[in-house]
Amino acid sequence: MEYNSLILVFLVFLSREASLQQNFTADGKILTFLQPDDVDNTLYEDKDWNGVLCTRICQEGTAPRICYYRFVVEIYTAMGKACGACPQNITACSNARCISADGHERPIITVNRKLPGPSIQVCQGDIIVVDLKNSMIDKSTTIHWHGIRQLGTPFMDGVPMVTQCPILPGQTFRYKFKADKAGTYFWHSHVGLQKLDGLSGSFIIRQPRMLEPNSNQYDKDLPSHVLTVQDWMHNMADKTYPNLPKKNVLLIPDAYLINGRGVDTPYFGFMKTTRIPISKFVVTHGLRYRFRIISGTSHSCPLQIFFEGHRLKVISADSDNIKPVTVDTVVMSAAARFDVVLEANRPTGHYWITVQGLDQCSGVKQVAVLMYETANNCPIKALSPYPGFISVPHGVVLNPHNSDCNELFSKGICINDLKSMLTTPEKIRVPVPDVRLLFTFGFHKFSDEELYHSNQYYRYFQPTSYDTVAATMNNVSNILPMSPLLTQFHDIPSEAFCSEECVEMTSSKYCQCLHVVKIPLGSVVEIIIVDTETGTVKNRTDRPRTVTNDAKSLDVLQTIVEDPHSSIQKVVVQPDISYFLVEKMLKTNRFHPHKMDSDNYLREYLPAKDIIDIPASGYAITRIIADNPGFWLLHCHFLYHVITGMAVVLQVGDLNDIPQTPIHFPTCGDYTPAISSSLH
Repeated sequence: MEYNSLILVFLVFLSREASLQQNFTADGKILTFLQPDDVDNTLYEDKDWNGVLCTRICQEGTAPRICYYRFVVEIYTAMGKACGACPQNITACSNARCISADGHERPIITVNRKLPGPSIQVCQGDIIVVDLKNSMIDKSTTIHWHGIRQLGTPFMDGVPMVTQCPILPGQTFRYKFKADKAGTYFWHSHVGLQKLDGLSGSFIIRQPRMLEPNSNQYDKDLPSHVLTVQDWMHNMADKTYPNLPKKNVLLIPDAYLINGRGVDTPYFGFMKTTRIPISKFVVTHGLRYRFRIISGTSHSCPLQIFFEGHRLKVISADSDNIKPVTVDTVVMSAAARFDVVLEANRPTGHYWITVQGLDQCSGVKQVAVLMYETANNCPIKALSPYPGFISVPHGVVLNPHNSDCNELFSKGICINDLKSMLTTPEKIRVPVPDVRLLFTFGFHKFSDEELYHSNQYYRYFQPTSYDTVAATMNNVSNILPMSPLLTQFHDIPSEAFCSEECVEMTSSKYCQCLHVVKIPLGSVVEIIIVDTETGTVKNRTDRPRTVTNDAKSLDVLQTIVEDPHSSIQKVVVQPDISYFLVEKMLKTNRFHPHKMDSDNYLREYLPAKDIIDIPASGYAITRIIADNPGFWLLHCHFLYHVITGMAVVLQVGDLNDIPQTPIHFPTCGDYTPAISSSLH
């Protein structure tokens, strides 16, 4: 009976999707591999559709599958007409295409009218094909596959003006690449603030259980046990850029959502007879479950997450399997992912899953429900009132922010304390790297004369009512070119690139230009990243910077940075760096270990991550093997920072080392023909 009902669900899905066929240029053959966009629904767990469904139990020795998805990007509405009488009629909140979010009506950007967007869940080795149709009337877009190496397919990385042209309204762009490494990833728009408006979703690559290093730690790895946290505004994010400082004193979210659902923040602390539904995760008593937690946030505040009454065994950081550690609270910044194992060993009932912001976001919170299967008939209201929230993490904390896990924070487990299940390659553990790069994070504060009277149209944002700033790396606010570096390098005029004066480490000159750093292919590169904002660890509300490199994965020594496109093997972070040391590093372009265990610095089992927190007024040391030729964006993952220039482009290899762009790949650029007396 259950199998027949599942077949009916799948046939309904195919019928529904067939009605959209005229909107796509996909040939009939590719439609054979079309995937449903709700595989995180419990209907698809532990099932296979005769070799059609890519979300399946992965088996060793079986052929990879083609996994085809059709993404329609459009401006949509949360709490719109599709939601009917929601929340007064609570069942209406589950209407088809209803996005209830936290109960506030607002415009949003969606894929297939889902929030988060469709979850891609496949097996290692599968071929991913995504036709992205931009149905927005006035916005371009792209999709970046966060953490995916794109080895051999750098033109599918989805970073506008680095690897491709933006996808214009009405256009369809086909992404095609291989799911080459198992892990927890996610996809998101890399254009402006679109990620903050909802344009993101989970991306899971599984492998056969017998190849999974931590498979003995859990019994179930269910498609529905992917938990995505998003920070949420009650209006379009464009309203906050460069900001309305009289209305928005601080750039912080209005709410968090867990898998696109959540209660409005003012509801916490007292009951309502009607309310927006929250996300639920079902477990069976006595089993151990793998939960994949994704921080799809965009603001600078970290968040904490914990499961009431349950400890968590952490088995993966981003896409790297680690030796298990048991914690009570997990702290996450933008783009981080942790896989945890929860043992369902508590009395049957309902338990809160709580998310709360830290620092200036301590008033932002959300809940979901962990539901034991035999408690399904017990009303959720038995959980009320909502739990009290605490502004500091409790118990044993994974990834405590702005801490090096010293004696002052003895209950903290920093990322650099984790151990990978894989041995760090000897090549990267050499005493001296081939290349050493130093990047400093900071902000250029504009004077009124610069901003309003210089006849220069500087890019900026206004985080407070009195500051107007641009985000920088090495005092450069990176301006991406008018044509993609990867595909149209020779169309970019030389004057667009930063001058030697701008990129000289001792220069105090503020520049807005295209900042590209070339790295020899195959070299071992040490990247030192420093937060130059002043302050002390013990009395500050500064948030850590979260860095990502759209090219590689990093191995971590004492905290982390993102780089999904090369073999990153090490990170060291020290939060109490003196400004004197920063100045010394700037002047000499050299780093000397500071309060650091040199044996630990080159240890064998460094965890590899593709996102890293840089402690406020601290630094991180990372190493990568530059083995993936292409142009990759190293950048802060806080959206207001990256869109105002906190980024640098790493060119790995020479132009002739980079894989050739496919025939008929889209082009774009300036149109400035010479002027003559003729109109033609």
